[in-house]
Amino acid sequence: MKKTSILFCLLILAYGLKAQLRFSVQTQRDPAKKTKANVLTLVDGSDKVDYTWNDTTMRDPETTKVLFEKQKGDTLYALLYVATFSKVTTTSSNGKCVAGKEKRLFFVKWSRTNNQAKWKNKSIESCLLNVTLMSSENEITSWDKSSPLLIKTHKANAFVDLTFDPSLFWEGIRSGL
Repeated sequence: MKKTSILFCLLILAYGLKAQLRFSVQTQRDPAKKTKANVLTLVDGSDKVDYTWNDTTMRDPETTKVLFEKQKGDTLYALLYVATFSKVTTTSSNGKCVAGKEKRLFFVKWSRTNNQAKWKNKSIESCLLNVTLMSSENEITSWDKSSPLLIKTHKANAFVDLTFDPSLFWEGIRSGL
């Protein structure tokens, strides 16, 4: 009886771990091109999908978080938050963005039947791209997931509001001036 209950508890724990979406972001060197690229890996149970992009602004992720995830049919929708350090470039070597931050939201629509994912991202803070986050970071990372997430930014000379509505999650991140 005791062995059966232990096995049952392990199965419940394994199922709970399988159902939890995990992701990681790393800055890796591409040996063929001798350049660095960012790799975002999304894992759900035994399924995995990678998104690699050559980014001229982001390096060495500092904070990553799954803000929202929901399955609809055989498609998984997720909203991810990534905060990194600014890359030091020839234009920023004068000290302008050496200690700067880059923050982005990634929206992914992951079809589980063919393991294909569509990715969209929005910069919400960037020293190198001249984007200022007007909302507090705490508003984003401690969002309640029931009301719409509103993020206020300032890009160059315009205020831009980004919205993610959990009741219309399949629409992703919407922006408006």
